[in-house]
Amino acid sequence: MSCIQSAGGSWIEDGTVARLEDGKRDDARARQALARRELADLRVIGHPSSYFAWLPLPEGARADRIAGTLSRQQIAVATAEPFSTAPQTPQAIRVALGSTDLVTLATTLRTLRRVVHDDPYA
Repeated sequence: MSCIQSAGGSWIEDGTVARLEDGKRDDARARQALARRELADLRVIGHPSSYFAWLPLPEGARADRIAGTLSRQQIAVATAEPFSTAPQTPQAIRVALGSTDLVTLATTLRTLRRVVHDDPYA
């Protein structure tokens, strides 16, 4: 048995893995709650314990235009296009919530909200 297998087995047996999982779930829940607070007037779809959320855009807004505006402000989001299997791709963006600290995430979400609201077609 390798050292890694032995350590992994003991982590499972002594509860380390369960504690790490619980910590990640708690962190994801805090980030989802933050996203819902900062984007309160927008529709946010996401599992309460997930590190990402979907933001369906208002009527007339285009995901590629919103993503481009955010990119110029050093904020990366994904459009729904790479994830869609529907004949018509929804105008929505996927927001990663786990890639930065909470203070930066809050600021970034406020910028995202402003960009969506400032879109002339939304």
